[in-house]
Amino acid sequence: MTRIAVIEDDLPTSNQLAGWIRSARSGIVIDQWFTRDDAEAALAREHYDAVVLDIELGRERHAGVALINAINKRHQGTPVLVVSAMPAAIYRSIMKALDAWDYLQKTTFEEADFIETFLDILRTTQAQTPQATDTVAADALVLDPLWQRTPTWRGERINLPLTAQRILATLHR
Repeated sequence: MTRIAVIEDDLPTSNQLAGWIRSARSGIVIDQWFTRDDAEAALAREHYDAVVLDIELGRERHAGVALINAINKRHQGTPVLVVSAMPAAIYRSIMKALDAWDYLQKTTFEEADFIETFLDILRTTQAQTPQATDTVAADALVLDPLWQRTPTWRGERINLPLTAQRILATLHR
């Protein structure tokens, strides 16, 4: 069963995001967290197939950045969709550098945009089969230049833009 974490301090917004996720696909378990501490504890004990989070949680301006770093340290490849009111012109590139899947600025996107992005995350992550990753040697270079997934080297994620991934794939052949 697919499990999603929604980390948003504003209850109406959190409920709206959870509702959109439920309408996108049935049978999804959604955990809603409203503080950084609660979210960190949940991320430590649960495995989530995706995380939807806000950058600013309460008075903590960059709590979402800390949560993305905590997710990345687990090396599970959990995709993160950032939904925040912070200016997209500044934060979109920062979130991409932190390996967030995408950045949607509140009040500038429609429900359809959110659902499309969310379903794209699910399609991509569910297309990855655990059997395929288990058979790869730990010291192997793993990449797929056709998808925006982070390549790995010796089990460690490599932060490369898509063009660099394609160049690396060509050189690797």
